[in-house]
Amino acid sequence: MLNTPAMNQLTEPLAAALDLHQAGHMADAERGYRAILAEHPDHVDALHYLGVVLHQRGDNERAAQLLDRALGLAPDDTACWSNRGMLEQPRTGGSGAR
Repeated sequence: MLNTPAMNQLTEPLAAALDLHQAGHMADAERGYRAILAEHPDHVDALHYLGVVLHQRGDNERAAQLLDRALGLAPDDTACWSNRGMLEQPRTGGSGAR
């Protein structure tokens, strides 16, 4: 894959949002994912991980819409499929999504 300036501009904000997400700063991570999507509405990873944040907040309907959209763009994304499957399982004490 080519490494273009446009790709680099997306890599850093996505990495920052993922770091926030993994650290448990959900609102900040959500803002990061939404900022990426404002500029690039079909960014698969931002759609995917925003869906995970929404799932972790309990908004499974909107989470499913975002994950389904990401899977429509990247049908071979196994991590996204895994997280999409989590929405179909009964909610337990944990966050569920990876």
